[in-house]
Amino acid sequence: MNQTTTITFILFGAIITFVRGGYGTFYRSSTVVLSNELSMYAGMSLITLFPFVLLVSWTEKFNDVNLFIAITGIVIGVIGAYIYFSDMVLSKDPSWGLSLVIAPVLQFLCLAVVRVILALTHPSSGTR
Repeated sequence: MNQTTTITFILFGAIITFVRGGYGTFYRSSTVVLSNELSMYAGMSLITLFPFVLLVSWTEKFNDVNLFIAITGIVIGVIGAYIYFSDMVLSKDPSWGLSLVIAPVLQFLCLAVVRVILALTHPSSGTR
């Protein structure tokens, strides 16, 4: 898989996470504080979107690793989207701040597992 396609998949995962969290924030906020809530969410999203930046930095021009990295981008995006949607939309007692902590933690754990797999299977990818 080439680098451009891999980055497209990673960006799709990032968009899934960001839009789902924005929708959850919009769904739970009153119209009075909506702009404040959305601006806080946008600021906190930098932490949630950081794993996607790391994935993009791990891509290579033409390599079989890129397929694994692209799938990881989608999986991490679905993890973040699921946490935001289940906690902010489907939950009867939403905890906006808790989901903003849980999503990045689980995404970084997934990212750590991927990094270990890459280091063990492709040593040249893990030494940059």
